[in-house]
Amino acid sequence: MPRGERPLDDGDGPLLRFAADLRRLRELAGSPVYRELSRRAHYSTAVLSEAAGGRKLPSLAVTLAYVTACDGDAGLWERRWREVAAELTPVEPLRPTRSPYLGAAAFDVGDAERFFGRDALVDELVAVVGEHRLVLVHGASGTGKSSLLRAGLAARDRRRAVVFTPGPHPIEECAVRLAVVAGWSAPRLRDELVTDPVNLHLRIRQAAADEELLLVVDQFEEVFTTCVDEAERAAFITALAHAAGAETSRCRIVLGVRADFLDRCGASLPDARSFPVRPMTTDELREAATRPALAAGLTLETALVARVIADASSGCGVLPLVSQALRETWCRRQGMTLTLAAYDEAGGIRHAIARTAESVFLAFAPPERDLARQLFLRLTAFGDGAEDTKRRVGRCELDDTPQTAAVLAELVRSRLVVVGRHDLELTHEALLVTWPRLREWLSEDRDGLRTHRQLTEAAAAWLALDRDPDSLYRGLRLLIAEDWVNRAKPVLSVRERMFFTSSLYSEHNRQRLDRQRTRRLRQLVALLVVLLMVTVIVGVQAFLTSRQQFQEQAVQNAVGQLSTVARTNPYLAGQVALAAHNLAPDSPRAAGRLLQFATERYGLPNSTRAVAVDANVDLIAAGATDGDIELTDLKHHGAVSLPGAGVAVDSLAISADSRLVAASYVDGTLQVWDVSDPFHAVNTWSSRGNRVLVSFSRTGRTLAAGGHPDDGDRRLAPDASDTTLLDATNPKDPRPVGTLRQTLGPVQFSADGRTLAAVSSRDDVHQPQVWRQAGGHWAPLPAAAPGQDGDYVAESVSADGSLVAAVTSDLSKPRATLWAVRADKLTMAGPVSTTPLPIPIAFDPSTGRAAVVNADGTVVVWKLGPSGGVSELLELDATAQQHLRSVSFASDGRLVVAADDSVTVWTTDTDRAAQAVCQMPRTGLITQNQWDSYFTGMDVPMPCDN
Repeated sequence: MPRGERPLDDGDGPLLRFAADLRRLRELAGSPVYRELSRRAHYSTAVLSEAAGGRKLPSLAVTLAYVTACDGDAGLWERRWREVAAELTPVEPLRPTRSPYLGAAAFDVGDAERFFGRDALVDELVAVVGEHRLVLVHGASGTGKSSLLRAGLAARDRRRAVVFTPGPHPIEECAVRLAVVAGWSAPRLRDELVTDPVNLHLRIRQAAADEELLLVVDQFEEVFTTCVDEAERAAFITALAHAAGAETSRCRIVLGVRADFLDRCGASLPDARSFPVRPMTTDELREAATRPALAAGLTLETALVARVIADASSGCGVLPLVSQALRETWCRRQGMTLTLAAYDEAGGIRHAIARTAESVFLAFAPPERDLARQLFLRLTAFGDGAEDTKRRVGRCELDDTPQTAAVLAELVRSRLVVVGRHDLELTHEALLVTWPRLREWLSEDRDGLRTHRQLTEAAAAWLALDRDPDSLYRGLRLLIAEDWVNRAKPVLSVRERMFFTSSLYSEHNRQRLDRQRTRRLRQLVALLVVLLMVTVIVGVQAFLTSRQQFQEQAVQNAVGQLSTVARTNPYLAGQVALAAHNLAPDSPRAAGRLLQFATERYGLPNSTRAVAVDANVDLIAAGATDGDIELTDLKHHGAVSLPGAGVAVDSLAISADSRLVAASYVDGTLQVWDVSDPFHAVNTWSSRGNRVLVSFSRTGRTLAAGGHPDDGDRRLAPDASDTTLLDATNPKDPRPVGTLRQTLGPVQFSADGRTLAAVSSRDDVHQPQVWRQAGGHWAPLPAAAPGQDGDYVAESVSADGSLVAAVTSDLSKPRATLWAVRADKLTMAGPVSTTPLPIPIAFDPSTGRAAVVNADGTVVVWKLGPSGGVSELLELDATAQQHLRSVSFASDGRLVVAADDSVTVWTTDTDRAAQAVCQMPRTGLITQNQWDSYFTGMDVPMPCDN
């Protein structure tokens, strides 16, 4: 039975963990015995057992053989071995003080004996310099430009050489180096060059005498990167151009510049001869790797040479890394031989670049680390199902900012990034595998990295297409990019940010336009629906209107025949009127014709000249031409005649309480009668003066003796031109309480007696005269906008004093208008009739109605709106009465129309009128044909048929 494996020592160091993991790998492989492992790995059992013993780190070759024998992942364990090796302090053998390899540093003039592999290129450059006085040597970073200029050209050229780098102050650096060669004063030379750059040519002639001077300016790009003084930069370039181009020039000037600055240098020095530094061939690379060791008496394994050439060929700008790896291999040499095992133990080019990347990254500040991370990710091409590779990136993909330029310069200086004329790339793809931090970045958010790369490429395409809107992101791609940006908060370049923002703006605009189109489509559909509905409604309305017009026309035809029918068959006329009203209940004319069948008419004496009716329609006073006044008591159905003054009565008025009757006569006599008992009336007061028109206030306390209009009869008493207001509280002794100058009667009062309307006797007054009592005095109200309707002959005021009605005396253009009283000013509200008689308009004190007597004998009742608007309610036919004198509303809402021959009391209740019609006695037979003749084409039943 085989002996068990020795337990590991106590502890938790990297070496013990590595050994424990090797043993665990062996257990996962089925715990094969070391003899079996030796057969598989081709290493002795002792070597393999020691590898997992935890005493020392096995070599990389032994480790990989052990892992392969246990079916492990060789690539994973190689990275693991190198991480452990980096943690352990390497034990280096004793070494000489001078290595044949310089490492990452560039060759200088003194290192010419160790500079190999560039003999052909140096010869070409020497020849070109011999033919041209100004040469521009250019190439990518890491191609060996500095070594070529210093250890190659400057060391081998026969001319005296001055080599320097410009730094932040190229004039000063040039002055110092020339002063050392020629033994001059550096400050004085610097001042001369600053004063006039041409002085460089003169000083070189002075120093060179009969020979030529070779002036080598290495890393000439520093003139553009580190020199911030544009004047000094321009002076230095001018000095070099003049020194090389002057006819008496005694110098050859060679400038070494990185490829990405070639265009700027070419623009500044158009006469310079361009000399590109080509990459090393395989033979040149072999010579550069082997000749320094052979010169030092060392030998290299053939396998090592092959590996070095293979590693160097897989990258660009890796010459410093090759030298670095070989220096580390030299430190681990076996005797005088540089072996492949030592090369692998040192990590070769791959791990040399990884260690450099880590140290450079850790030296950055946090903001610079973010920029470096983004830069490394941009320089990686993501493999789908394959290994990641390096990616060449155009300079335009990076932001042109000082921070980005500083980070890129450090990466170029550390040989991690190679910069070409228009692009840049990683020095070696090994960095993608051997640098753990970069591997971690590449595995953190793979989908996000792909999204970023797609965004980068889309932004480049957008700019290449001159920012074509159709190449912007939209839809799902934009949603993915927006989600990634909001989630990962990446560092985007300026053009990526511009592309992404433009895509968002374009998408928002597109969505807004889509919403507008949708809204417009909906509006169009709604409009079509509305138009359809309107068409239907208009059609229905047209049908209804046509039907209504036909019906109205039939009603008007039926109503027009009522006067004739009523004389021969009142019952038929009543039925037709009621049926017409039922067909058109809103028709004022049909309603008015129905109401005439419920009127009450009271006859008057033939000689009646003036008529008055009390508010309750209980008492009628009629004044005759002989001066007698006939009182008709409708309540007690009796009449009595009061003796007059022997002359015709001019006007009559009854107080609101029906207790007093005032009469004026054509001879100027004014009488007041107490008719509390009409059959025992008493003449309480009489006076003689000018002719007046009398009226009582609604309170009954004030008697107005209004001025009388001129009727042209000079035989009578003079006409009064003023209105006298009398306090009739004591009818036996009425006392004057006010005078309204130049006003005519009859005066109309408001309900509270504080506002009245009176016609002006002046010819220059063209608006109603409204007076208001304030502080015991009466004052007229002004008009806000005076009317132009001519002289007014009849005026009245509403019960609340808010409206005034006025009728003009212009026979060619009669007009009745309403005026609103607002803020003690009159404002015209609108007309109510264009054919009125000169009779005061009546206001209903309780229901907001007004009645106007028209010249055709009709009385129109209007509904008054809150702002002075009117709508017609009734049209009453009063043509049966002769010489209409007045119209008024009774306290119960009935309408009283007074004429010379009669007083007619109209009810305004159509239901009451309909009831009266149906209660009329039948007179004769009404046939169906006779009935249908009044409503042709309509099926109208007789309303009172049961």
